[in-house]
Amino acid sequence: MSSVRNGIYGLCVADALGVPAESRTRADLEQNPITEMVGGGIHGQPSSYWSDDSSMALCLADSIGQVGYYHTHDIMARFDDWCCNGAYSPGGKRFDIGNTCAWAIDRYRKGVTPALCGSNKMNENGNGSLMRILPMAFVLYQKYGIHITGSKRAMEDIHKISGLTHRHPLAQSACGIYLAIALRILDGFSLKNAIREGTQDALQWYSRHERFQIVLNYWERIAAPDDLAALPKAAIYSGGYVVETMETALWALMNTDSYRECVLTCVNMGYDADSTAAVAGGLAGLYYGYNSIPAEWVNALAAKEIIEECIQSLENWLGITLTLEDCAARMERGGGDLNLSNTQITNLPDNLTVGRNLNLCGTPIAALPDNLTINGSLNLSFTQITVLPSNLTVNGSLDLSFTQITALPSDLTVGKSLHLDHTQITALPDRLTVGSSLTLRNTQITTLPDYLAVGGRLFLNDAQIPDAELQKVKHLQNGDMVPGLYIYCDDILTFITTATKIGKYTLYKGKFPGFIIFGRNVISDGVNFVHCNRFRDGIAKLAFRPAANRRKEK
Repeated sequence: MSSVRNGIYGLCVADALGVPAESRTRADLEQNPITEMVGGGIHGQPSSYWSDDSSMALCLADSIGQVGYYHTHDIMARFDDWCCNGAYSPGGKRFDIGNTCAWAIDRYRKGVTPALCGSNKMNENGNGSLMRILPMAFVLYQKYGIHITGSKRAMEDIHKISGLTHRHPLAQSACGIYLAIALRILDGFSLKNAIREGTQDALQWYSRHERFQIVLNYWERIAAPDDLAALPKAAIYSGGYVVETMETALWALMNTDSYRECVLTCVNMGYDADSTAAVAGGLAGLYYGYNSIPAEWVNALAAKEIIEECIQSLENWLGITLTLEDCAARMERGGGDLNLSNTQITNLPDNLTVGRNLNLCGTPIAALPDNLTINGSLNLSFTQITVLPSNLTVNGSLDLSFTQITALPSDLTVGKSLHLDHTQITALPDRLTVGSSLTLRNTQITTLPDYLAVGGRLFLNDAQIPDAELQKVKHLQNGDMVPGLYIYCDDILTFITTATKIGKYTLYKGKFPGFIIFGRNVISDGVNFVHCNRFRDGIAKLAFRPAANRRKEK
């Protein structure tokens, strides 16, 4: 399951469990605890109906998916549609909204710019922005990893999204802390370490910025998560104030060992039970996964089609799952290119034809679909790819660097460059044809196949290929050695063979041992270089001179 599905369902299920517990006292819930999906509560809603927490989070997720990253006018328009028309709501009708959120949406409806809609008052720091901020985690993780505090833009974006309804530094910092934790969960941290390191990282950033220093004292208990976790339940108040919500959610996460236990703990602490549970449930879903959420809760959840549509929308924009139609739309926007680099995509549709280039660099994708055609270049570097399909067609360059691939298909033809550096490949297939450069840096290849055709540069840094093997490299057209063959060897391998042809000239091993050919007209021994004006002066007339601007060894 994708991380988006884990988090969104974690939030929505917890919210629905909490709706009938909202405003109930803790003493009441201790006597009559909620253990399953039930209806009722102060809103009188049917069982499994989720509230404003989920609706506003889904608005944000769908807006990102439909518009890209974030667009404040589009987000506010979706909030307005939910508030007035019941969009993104089970039953098609909004039944709950916080005062601060309602006020901000009303200001937007009256023409106030989104950046100024949110309240900046100290006494209006409810949890309305915190409860819906989770979808930003997936966008930020794709863009920055866990390092949001190293980016001014990332932190500003978090505060802008919070500021649509809650513009005070306290509410904005709550969102920053929460997302710093979420990103570490996405990165594979243990739950407690994600909380410890996320809060510390975020609070250090806020301590360095004057605007937020006035609220640091409100986060004193959050700043010491282990001490917070050690407090008795009676010391934790699960109200709608953003500090209380954050403390309750983290306390529950650190004192439980499963999704079920975590969200039921929050629900049965009462008061603002649905929001507290949603905030904790989003992180619990991320950490424990979709399959940890009791199936009976997921199956009972109302209006799952809305949730599914919003998840699909966000996943498509992130590149996690794509249909042929999605790919076509992306290529149209990208001028024929399909750029999915550093997304969480795990698979592509069958029978996909990419008009130009396909970039999958840094994705967790482990296999390519059947009948994939790439009219341009294919970048698979830093992926989980281990095998290429036998019917793969790449008319441009193919980059397999830093993958776990161990072999190439037989009779592979690559229109331009082939990059195999830092792979596990130990042998090349017979009759390999590479239209441009071939990079074998840091590989275990020691022999070259017969009839190897390389049309450009041959990069051999740290490749353990004997001199005699280089004689197998043939020109694409006439079977001769490549004119002006580039061979880059940082360790100055003695690669020049008995009769290495460069254009119409021949370099003999005895005459020029251990030299590096950098181009058609430049040869170097690593200290000096010669320039022969495209060999028009002939090998015999070459004279060495010091390399220009060479740094002195210290």
